[in-house]
Amino acid sequence: MQKKIIALAVAGLVSGAAFAQSTVTIDGIMDMGYQYSWGVASGSHTKKMSEIKSGWDGSRVGFHGVEDLGNGLKVGFDATAGFDIDTGRSYGGGSLMSEGSSLYVTNAKWGSIRGGYFSSVLDSDISGIDVSQRHAYLGADLLIGTGKEANHVSYSSPDMSGLKVIAGYSSNVNTTVANAQDVVPVLDLGAGANIRAYDVGAIYKNGPIAVGAGYIGYRAQNNNTLSTSDIGNANEWQAGVSYNFGVVAASLYYAAQNPASTTVANGIDNTKA
Repeated sequence: MQKKIIALAVAGLVSGAAFAQSTVTIDGIMDMGYQYSWGVASGSHTKKMSEIKSGWDGSRVGFHGVEDLGNGLKVGFDATAGFDIDTGRSYGGGSLMSEGSSLYVTNAKWGSIRGGYFSSVLDSDISGIDVSQRHAYLGADLLIGTGKEANHVSYSSPDMSGLKVIAGYSSNVNTTVANAQDVVPVLDLGAGANIRAYDVGAIYKNGPIAVGAGYIGYRAQNNNTLSTSDIGNANEWQAGVSYNFGVVAASLYYAAQNPASTTVANGIDNTKA
């Protein structure tokens, strides 16, 4: 009897693997160049020839996997490591997967849920409002600095005739003290600082046109004591539109950041940001 049960269990595992279809892909970018520069510094002429990295975009290698569970349901992962091609070191402050690491579940009918370290609603790769995929980021998502959120969970709606809505939450968006001070300038939140983030965004794409808007609200907390207290709010947002004419593409966008007040006492923001 025992042998029959074991045989049945093995058969069930083999049968399940036969129905599921899994794929794993590897991609990446290698960006390196050589530069000759000259100028005048402190009254003397300078000339320099040097190797440069990440002139257009950061070098990286990514691993992506997806498994089709049937009935339109899929699960997958994304993990991408950024590095300096001239030294081989990670450029994400020592993080192995500095360009993102996440798991997701998706269905064509109800959308997708993703968790991990990945891009916020302000990332141009998501919104599509910046055709260069670089400059809108320079004008937004600067309070946390990376364009990505740690401890991040988000929901993306299915494509509704070109419209997609995204909502997300991070229990601690970034744990570095420097970035915490960006959210609440001057105020030293300490190593135990905790910054919650609330995201919402909408993107509409129809043929050559893309219109998008995104907002992130931050609530900074100090967890150094047993009693956690809110010590300031901050937010940033952007909105824009892009159009692809075929030969050339153009985009127009606006971004703003509002750090928390530097005057915060007993969890009460005393001035307007």
